[in-house]
Amino acid sequence: MSMTASNHDTFRDLSSGTPAPFTVAARSLPVVLGLQFLLAGQALYGEIGWGAHAIVGGIISLPVLGLAG
Repeated sequence: MSMTASNHDTFRDLSSGTPAPFTVAARSLPVVLGLQFLLAGQALYGEIGWGAHAIVGGIISLPVLGLAG
């Protein structure tokens, strides 16, 4: 059964469901964005620099590119 069929049961046909890399990227994106927000606040008001914020900003591109691809 293919994904183009009008009906499919993803519990029965696991290969017809959403691909795992897409699901992982979609679930990790809000977590990484929240971490980015937290690090920006820590850089403004805390004792850490902007380096960690910049690194996480680069890491955010991975799930975004995974979802776009």
